[in-house]
Amino acid sequence: MGSWIPRRFTGLANRWRSERTGVERGKFGLSHPDRSTTYAAPSGFLARLPFRSYSVRSAMAVLLCGRLLRRNVVAGFLVASTFVALGCQGGPIVRGQSPAATSPPRLLATPESETTAQPIDEASTAGGSPVTYVQIEGNDAITERDIRNLLRVQAGRTVTEAQVRDDVRRLFATRWFFSVEPIYRPDPGNPAGRILVFRVVERPMIRAIRFEGNKRLDDDDLFEAIGLRAGSPFDISTNREALRRIDELYREKGFPFAKVRLTTGDKRGDRDVVFAIEEGQKVVVAGVNFIGNNYEYATAGILKTKLTTKRALLGIDLFGGKFDPKTIPQDKEGLTTYYRGLGFFDVKITHRVLTGDVLYNPFRLGDANLTIEYKIDEGQQYTVRSVTLRGNKVYTTGQLATDMALTKGQSFNQRYLAADVQRMKEMYGQLGRLFARVNPLTRFDDNAPAMVDVIYDIDEDRPYLFGPIDVHFHGDYPHTKETVVLNRLLFQPGELANPKLINRSERRLAGMIFERGPMRGPKIRVRPLEPEELVPKKIQADPLSGLIPSTGHENTGSGRVDSPRFVQRAESNSPLTASTRTLLQTSHRLLTDVLTGEAPPPVARGQNPSPNPAAQPFNPILENSPLGDPFGSLGRALTDPNYGLLDIDVDVTEARTGRLMFGAGVNSDSGLIGSIVLDENNFDLLRLPTSLQDIGDGTAFRGGGQRFRIEAMPGYYFSRYLFNWSDPYFMDTDFSLSVAGFYYQRFFYDWDEHRTGGRVTLGRQLTREWSLAGTLRFEQVEIDNPDVPTPDLLLAALGETWFTTGKVSVTHDTRDNAFIPTEGHFVQASYEQAFGDFSYPQIRGDAKQYFTLHERPDGQGRQVLSLSGQVGWTGDDTPIYERFFAGGYQSFRGFDFRGVTPRQAGFPGTGVGGSWMALGSVQYQFPVTADEMVSAVVFTDFGTVENNVAMDDFRMTLGAGLRVTIPAMGPAPIAVDWGIPVIKNDLDNERVFSFYIGINR
Repeated sequence: MGSWIPRRFTGLANRWRSERTGVERGKFGLSHPDRSTTYAAPSGFLARLPFRSYSVRSAMAVLLCGRLLRRNVVAGFLVASTFVALGCQGGPIVRGQSPAATSPPRLLATPESETTAQPIDEASTAGGSPVTYVQIEGNDAITERDIRNLLRVQAGRTVTEAQVRDDVRRLFATRWFFSVEPIYRPDPGNPAGRILVFRVVERPMIRAIRFEGNKRLDDDDLFEAIGLRAGSPFDISTNREALRRIDELYREKGFPFAKVRLTTGDKRGDRDVVFAIEEGQKVVVAGVNFIGNNYEYATAGILKTKLTTKRALLGIDLFGGKFDPKTIPQDKEGLTTYYRGLGFFDVKITHRVLTGDVLYNPFRLGDANLTIEYKIDEGQQYTVRSVTLRGNKVYTTGQLATDMALTKGQSFNQRYLAADVQRMKEMYGQLGRLFARVNPLTRFDDNAPAMVDVIYDIDEDRPYLFGPIDVHFHGDYPHTKETVVLNRLLFQPGELANPKLINRSERRLAGMIFERGPMRGPKIRVRPLEPEELVPKKIQADPLSGLIPSTGHENTGSGRVDSPRFVQRAESNSPLTASTRTLLQTSHRLLTDVLTGEAPPPVARGQNPSPNPAAQPFNPILENSPLGDPFGSLGRALTDPNYGLLDIDVDVTEARTGRLMFGAGVNSDSGLIGSIVLDENNFDLLRLPTSLQDIGDGTAFRGGGQRFRIEAMPGYYFSRYLFNWSDPYFMDTDFSLSVAGFYYQRFFYDWDEHRTGGRVTLGRQLTREWSLAGTLRFEQVEIDNPDVPTPDLLLAALGETWFTTGKVSVTHDTRDNAFIPTEGHFVQASYEQAFGDFSYPQIRGDAKQYFTLHERPDGQGRQVLSLSGQVGWTGDDTPIYERFFAGGYQSFRGFDFRGVTPRQAGFPGTGVGGSWMALGSVQYQFPVTADEMVSAVVFTDFGTVENNVAMDDFRMTLGAGLRVTIPAMGPAPIAVDWGIPVIKNDLDNERVFSFYIGINR
């Protein structure tokens, strides 16, 4: 079949950009300035696309001209005449060609007398005289050597106009000169040469800079802030900018009332620059008080979380306490927004600032403490009198009003209102009504004080289908494959345009490969296609068929596309970094070949075979394709006027994906552990470097969306060293593949354990919540230094043993957050079978459920109840190092690490592990501080580890703990628990206190 391939994600002809990678010289194509991908397409098909095909048509005309010129001289003459008449050189410029590609650089004219350099015509360029000398005139304070160091033109060479312009621009950038004029003079000593003169007019220089009145900040700090020195160019605007920087520096240092004036240096005749400074007192925000905050959920602690200004900790401004008068309006706006969001529409807030001298702190003598006092007039909290929906036709009012959070009789709550709007928009989004609008209005009645009517104005619009998708990469050296983006999208052309899928896709892209945030984060832009932009319903036979020979893609007539014969890689400085062609798969996944190169194989414009039309279903878009309908269900959008089609553009900015991290952790189970991690989240195993430049610009081994990790974790009791490679979309499918190798060492109380091995895991994300994984594990385990006397199970495992296991696991995860979940559940079940020196089955189950029992009206301050349980059973031939143990902060608090275990008769000091485990936990967590940085937990852990399926040795602990969240250390870096066993076995090892602290950089 032909050399064009429709792509899964671009349904509607995918906005074909070019033939193959044809943006190189001699080819044709279109590309985005930030590196959009280009696609192969039949040129006849391109010529008929009504959108963005003008440059493609011009390029096709060029190819046609070349073919006709070679075949027939007369025809060539006629075609050439036509091009001249139509002005074909004035057509759109595409990458790889330029209207002036054959014109040599224009040179500065060589005048007969002294004159400003001017460009000359092409005829005089060839005979241009070389520059024999470069001369500087007009400089006084600035040395000629400093000026020459900035110039790039050289004597003895022909100088171009562009080189002179660059040098002039470079001299102006120093701000040393008012004017720079390049001129030529004849060289008296060499009639064939000429002298290039740069005539400059200097700016005046600063003679001296002085600071008057500064006592708390020395001159060096101020000089560093302003960036000026004696001898710098004198410029009034620069001096005023220096004044602003000094004022800003004083505010940063805690002097908000400092005043800075420019007493000298703001007039043209000045040559000195003098700053007069009145520092004032250094102040620290010692307190923030509120008056009139009577609402239950407007305590001082809660209101402080809405402020930008923070109180100094212990009176020291290292951690907060900086005062800036500019933040007061922002703080008042934040408080007002909070109150109005809870229905206090009439709230009024005023403030005053109180200062007092520091009396009892010898380190802050002369400073002042500052207290900000906010006086709040809350007014009445408004109640919802009625809820009305207008404009809905597709859904009934009853359907839309089901499960509304904000209902009649409730206190108004902006968060509930937003949740209802979002829920209704999601309902319309499920029907493909992407642009449906739900506009909430609030109406007040003077005759009904403290009452508000809520009105939802609904514009249902019409349903849309996802159409062609274009991916645009941004960054210094774009190198990511397009499929890395496409694989992470949760929609494809032909599907109903659900905005929820767009939002989830954006969040999915904003991860470790691409930048995140409102400015540089992933953006999915949608635009309805106009009717005239759609593909014509009929595509006629290609009139240029047979004019261009076929190439390396062989048409087998089998309905598939053969791979190209070879792949060439582009030079690193090529403006095009990747061109992707994709084809439809029955599995609805992408199969992608990335073609990059300066000289791709010749373009094939082969025709599809023409099977019996009577045997083919009629397709109004593309007839008789052995691939079937590449546009999927897009035909519905083209034939049904009730459906619209969307043009999709995905913009992503590549992030810094490689990291070298150093960290440390300490916990009660493993002691102190160090961490050195080399992590690359956009790895490409097959992108080998072809030059040193590939390594220098960071494109080698990158761009495939794979992850490569090398980790070293040395510790006193525990050490681990591993490497791991994983591909979340192996071969552009829904399957993930992970390969790991590791060395593990652990010094237990009863023996020392060393493990060396590897794992291969193949996974599949079935749905958003369901996933399936299969793992092969190969391990060599060495057990030495056993406890004496030694139990039988430990004796059987001494020395080196080998085993292999196969494991299948299924997971269902609906948690709202993987680190600090508050809703949802996590359930995992697995079966593992071992072979080798030991042969045994093992079954495990793990379940966790989270409930939010209470939260503040603003959605913060959640109190969470969590339930968890673990069960496991293993066969009789299981070695001691694979049996079940419990105890420690991760499994059974109140007991020592692995302190809950059966013991062999006659060996009370050595735990041998159990073949049955059943553990459970109930925990209640609630915030202690309003900002939720500190939370408390109360818990009970219970369960047993036995040699048989029984509950004979049931244990239970009661306890409490703290959770401290410090953003700089991670989402949940510090956990401290106290657990007291209330039911226990006499031989159990107890530990009341357990903790975990982790720091990563």
